[in-house]
Amino acid sequence: MMLGETYELSEKQQELFRHSGSMHLFAINVLNIAVIAWALYM
Repeated sequence: MMLGETYELSEKQQELFRHSGSMHLFAINVLNIAVIAWALYM
């Protein structure tokens, strides 16, 4: 989940995350990881 890999979640789990607003947090985490990786690479 920390890397945004939601394909292993069942439909019910995805629905619960969407309703609670947690899916947005996972998307932000992936963006932060990408920015940090890019900064370390440069």
